[in-house]
Amino acid sequence: VVDRESAQMVELRNIEFESGRAAIPADGMSTLRDILTALAAAPGTRFVVAGHTDDRGDPRANISLSQARANAVVSYLAREGLGTSRFDARGYGASRPIADNSTAEGRRRNRRIEFVKVGG
Repeated sequence: VVDRESAQMVELRNIEFESGRAAIPADGMSTLRDILTALAAAPGTRFVVAGHTDDRGDPRANISLSQARANAVVSYLAREGLGTSRFDARGYGASRPIADNSTAEGRRRNRRIEFVKVGG
């Protein structure tokens, strides 16, 4: 969870996705449960759920894929009882990498969602 206002990182891992997929991976579910607990403890806080991709493939398709990833996470949170009005799902495609896309490891790290605190 990224708190842009205080520039602090809360220690919750980002969820990384398989290439070309928007389905939440099995190993991401435990991370989502941790995130759920943290979000439930801050009910008035709003977040952007930011979806990202690596730089492989068509840029427009990557925007759609990153949006689908963010939507999948918001849908999960809604199914678990958190109101969707707290979340704004946004797909950024490959425009905000956190790692070098020239390596398999970097591409894996870039296929992710992040929670960015925007208010509350």
